[in-house]
Amino acid sequence: MSTRNFKFLIVLLCLASCQQTPKNLNDAVLKKKTLFSENERSEVRTNAFDLDTVVVIDEWLLHENQLICKSRKNKFFFYHFNLKDFSYNKAWGSKGEGPDEFIAPHLLPLSSTSCLVIDNGKREVVCLDNGGVVKKMLMPTKVVSSPLMYKYPLIGYVEKSPHKIVWQIQNIETLERIDSLSFIDDTRQGNSFLYDFCWDIHENILLLASLYEDRFMMAEIQNGRIVNKVLYYGDGLADENTPCYSDVQCTKEYIYLLSQKEVDIRKGEGFSVVEIYDYNGNPKMLLELDIIARRMLVDTENERLLFHSPMDDEIHVLDWKVRL
Repeated sequence: MSTRNFKFLIVLLCLASCQQTPKNLNDAVLKKKTLFSENERSEVRTNAFDLDTVVVIDEWLLHENQLICKSRKNKFFFYHFNLKDFSYNKAWGSKGEGPDEFIAPHLLPLSSTSCLVIDNGKREVVCLDNGGVVKKMLMPTKVVSSPLMYKYPLIGYVEKSPHKIVWQIQNIETLERIDSLSFIDDTRQGNSFLYDFCWDIHENILLLASLYEDRFMMAEIQNGRIVNKVLYYGDGLADENTPCYSDVQCTKEYIYLLSQKEVDIRKGEGFSVVEIYDYNGNPKMLLELDIIARRMLVDTENERLLFHSPMDDEIHVLDWKVRL
């Protein structure tokens, strides 16, 4: 196992060994998670693809039949691949402090030719069209983590500080903060990272899943406001060998949660699991993978799931359509 892969498992171990109570969810409806039946469980096998052009994948996304990977280890930041066969298309985003260069960027596609780049390093937001700068805007906060586009100009992102972690929805043009969810470390010992989560949004549904505990939350977004929160909880806290959700995806019909509860962190053994629910929280399918996967994408166009494994840095593909 490489040093980087070992570090990833250690991070999961640290998260899993802590026990906290969620904040700012007092008005959420609590529902016990329904267990998956044996008929809803499937052992599946994935096919591996090696993206030789990219050394390390730090972030990825799907956009208009392309897989876009961000890598801080390569010459450029962003690499585009054909989604059907993963053939290399192009790379862009030079590293540096000069014009048209980036230091610590996040990519938010807008259309086939335009995108936003939120650069934490240069503290600016750049709007690009056909590779050229259309305009520059102020940063919504000091450091933006895990940003996703909701409905332009509204974006969602995570803002972190030693004592608090916040999911924020904000107007990227006016910088108006519309609504937020805060998770606070009441001990004031700088442990807010223990409340961290992964998240996704589809149309008007927000999904948050804990990195360390068996729970996830769905809520509606109405006019930018968070309403109708429902918290689904499992059988208790994760123990030191069983971290929980590392990634989530929302589609038109289902939510997908990538679970690490079957992974032995100390030995680097086991397998990841995909939990699939409908938007009423009803379990639909549980997929037991043949790999440990760090992140996941749902490719609805080609009816398959994509996984990135920290063990080999390859793309693993599961041809799968949920037929219910």
